[in-house]
Amino acid sequence: MDENNGMDELVRVAENIPQRPTSTDLGAIEHLRDLLKSKRLAEVQSWPQQSRNKSLVALFECALSADVSAIKSNEGRVRESLTVLGETIEVLLDALTHHEAIESVGAYLVGFINHPFPPLRIVALNRVKKAVTESNVVLPPLILKSCASCLADEELSIAAVAIDILSAPARSQEGLRELLDDPDLVANQLLKIMNQNDTVKFRVFEWAVKVSQHSPVALDRCAQLGFLDKLLDEFRRDDVLSQLNSLQLLTDLAITQQGFEYLQEQNIFQVLDASVKGHDSPMAVFIIPGLMKFFGNVAARKPDVVLHRYTGFVESLFSCLTNGDFALQSVALETVAHIGSSRDGKLALQKNGLDRYIGSIFRVAEAGSAESRVIALQCIAQLISVKGMGVPDGDEALEVTNSWFRLLQQSPMSKVVSLCQQPFPDIRNAALRILEGVASQRWGLMSINSSPGLMEFLIDRGPIKDKAGKEAKFDIVETIVNHPDSNDIFGQVKMAALRRFYREGPFFVAVQAEVALEGE
Repeated sequence: MDENNGMDELVRVAENIPQRPTSTDLGAIEHLRDLLKSKRLAEVQSWPQQSRNKSLVALFECALSADVSAIKSNEGRVRESLTVLGETIEVLLDALTHHEAIESVGAYLVGFINHPFPPLRIVALNRVKKAVTESNVVLPPLILKSCASCLADEELSIAAVAIDILSAPARSQEGLRELLDDPDLVANQLLKIMNQNDTVKFRVFEWAVKVSQHSPVALDRCAQLGFLDKLLDEFRRDDVLSQLNSLQLLTDLAITQQGFEYLQEQNIFQVLDASVKGHDSPMAVFIIPGLMKFFGNVAARKPDVVLHRYTGFVESLFSCLTNGDFALQSVALETVAHIGSSRDGKLALQKNGLDRYIGSIFRVAEAGSAESRVIALQCIAQLISVKGMGVPDGDEALEVTNSWFRLLQQSPMSKVVSLCQQPFPDIRNAALRILEGVASQRWGLMSINSSPGLMEFLIDRGPIKDKAGKEAKFDIVETIVNHPDSNDIFGQVKMAALRRFYREGPFFVAVQAEVALEGE
């Protein structure tokens, strides 16, 4: 069928759209859907606009004419028809520009957003989200109000899209004004629905934090409207679940500069620092990880400031490294790794005494539970590596990583290599990442070169069979080959072998010729 005949059939089928989804002629809608899905987007867009929009409106009206009682009673035929209608409308909506979708069929999108059938709500919300996040289109008040009501939707996926839609305008000053200058448009509605239950309340808090992340002005406006005060009040409640949920949102807020300054002004850092230091209640195992993650995420961005000012956090962090409780020890290891994944983070950790705990971390890597060993090895790999950080020769961070490596134990390289030869893939591959970190700096290359048998192990393709292990070993070789000092350290013969391994890639398998003998 040529393109013109295909378009003629599309128009013909579109003319047979039933007036109500209860019609027995569901086949017409299914046929239209299948035709549309079989065509490229450009072909659908080439459909004459008047005819295409007429069909789109007819589909919307058909869906919106559905018997609400039949939907609520879960009548299969109606729900099936609406599902097919939604899929068909979705294709046609994608053929519209963002401005066309909002301006031409905005009223129908509102009807879908407020529709009792969830799949239709999600069709409309996804199209609105695409328009508002990919363009500067202005959402009309009715769409904003309808999206605000969706934060109380029973469907989490619907509420999540609505949050994204309502936070997107805050990217610009003009959009922020349209969103929040008139409190009756969105803010008051959200303040009202958040009283329904804790789930809706925290969805509203999530929206407020997302808006506040965009700019200092956006944060100030959310604070003026009372959303951030309510979030802080929620953290102060004597309820562990509320505190944990609040901490996650406060973390998202604190990693922005304006959020950091706001929480400092509200004395939240000092309160949390005292809390993490003095939390010895039976609920500590639940709340301490949240506090660790809060400080850890902020410290990853401002290591000097956080580790210097909030000594309660630092003491608790290092204490948990030697704690026998798996949950507390794991989150402490992950937090140290996160902070130490940057040059400034390494220096700040060293300044605050991490060197006293390096040996303890390695003991967990050697003798902890299987999961603890992997987390500890990953932590060490992050602390040792400077790959991709642009750290110049002679930088003090290289002295820190060298000293940490030597503090692992008396013969650190031989022990790490033995872990790289373990039969357990998770442990072995985590240990290989330590070698990759070592290979990212001159002192590490010298240590690798002087380690007996290590060169042979790196270019031997036999022992490691799993994909992750092959990739980890290849990354070590790649790091060596691309280091500017590798030629001077390894010499021509070794570098030739390493370059050959690198050229062949991580999954190279040598082909062995077989000779068939007569009589075999």
